[in-house]
Amino acid sequence: MSDAGDFKYVDFATRALYRFRNNIVHVGDLGKLAERYGHTDCFCTYFLFDRGISDYVRDNHDSVAGYQGPCYANFIPLDIDALDLDQSLQTTREITRYLLDHLGVPEEAITTYYSGMKGFHLNITTGAFGNVEPGTELPRIFREVRRSIVNEVGVKHPETADFSISDRLRLLRLPNTKHTKSGLYKVPLDIEELFSYEHGEITNIAQKQREPWLTDKSGLVPHKRIEPVSNAVEMYKLCTEKADKELHKGLPDPGTFLTRGDIERMFCHAELELYESSQGRS
Repeated sequence: MSDAGDFKYVDFATRALYRFRNNIVHVGDLGKLAERYGHTDCFCTYFLFDRGISDYVRDNHDSVAGYQGPCYANFIPLDIDALDLDQSLQTTREITRYLLDHLGVPEEAITTYYSGMKGFHLNITTGAFGNVEPGTELPRIFREVRRSIVNEVGVKHPETADFSISDRLRLLRLPNTKHTKSGLYKVPLDIEELFSYEHGEITNIAQKQREPWLTDKSGLVPHKRIEPVSNAVEMYKLCTEKADKELHKGLPDPGTFLTRGDIERMFCHAELELYESSQGRS
């Protein structure tokens, strides 16, 4: 398995391009690409990939479809959406309060964005969860972490938590890019704004771009290294175990597998039956 430092490529997408996505680029180029396309409706995968994805796209008719290779992420994102922005704001506040007060995650490990339309993106730096390693099962583990957080919080409107972002090729809007339907930008919010501003004040902030302070322009690379948080580490461990059980659900118990000796005895018994049967016919 490659080192986490080898995972620095994403699939970039924009409505300005005819084919929309399937553009493998270096994460460091996302800021320039967003600028090139007018900071409007630009997206990318939140999972990072190694060079293997480029080889896959080349051999797969220039498409990322079906890619199941290893991936990595600097953040575990939660997508909070509702037709009523007040509901999604309430859910985002409830989850953030849980992360701060119960899980013990520091403020600088939580990046919150207003999405530019009807929800919020809440990104938790993976460093808080300990030694998160690249792998093919990371999307499955992240899904369990999201479920665990939402269940632990007991949010008032659980339907606002979108779990469909679990696959490795899921796109999220780039920070400081405009949502054409609303005319508003996806912008970062600090903790005070999240807890004290009404939704009208938040959408007012999103009238223009806002320089990020916790990440680079892509929103995928944190400025600060976050130390592991014991409660978060334990949660990640349990979610990893749960994801592994889910993966192997329905498979035979290894304890029931036949040994080589079992197979040899079965063959000997079958050969003996065939021999005795043939003797009986002769």
